Amino acid sequence: MRNFLYILILVAATSCSKKMLPSETIVKDSTATSIVYIPKDSIIKIAGDSVTIHDTIPCPDAVYHKQVTSNKGTLKATVDINKGKLNIDCKQDSLQQRISWFEKEVERLKNHFEYKQIPVPTPVPTPYIPKWVWYLTAINLLSLVWKYRSFLLTTIKKI
Repeated sequence: MRNFLYILILVAATSCSKKMLPSETIVKDSTATSIVYIPKDSIIKIAGDSVTIHDTIPCPDAVYHKQVTSNKGTLKATVDINKGKLNIDCKQDSLQQRISWFEKEVERLKNHFEYKQIPVPTPVPTPYIPKWVWYLTAINLLSLVWKYRSFLLTTIKKI
């Protein structure tokens, strides 16, 4: 009987403990990628170039001179034949041109969110027992003592 009473007290003491949940951490990583086209201007330079050919031809009495220019004026060719010698000279001017173009740029935006949830212990309301229940319990206890008074008196005398 005494052991049963100790076990009952132990169960009653441990059953009313507050339970704390472990804290919870949520981590979210996200990456957003966007492609942006940026207009840019640039100047392109192409260097000039020239070609010269010297040769002899079997006709020593031929004389010829001709100069040709392209429509844009950037290429000139000259042909000279004099005393059996052939000279061909071709010259190209340098080119400098301004161009507009788009440059593709990839932008990456990385977001790192860390959400930590800490549980807050909720207060446990104390049970409320109305006064009329206490009164009824007292009346019931007194009536039990009155009903079993002879048994209680003999038990107390034996102790």
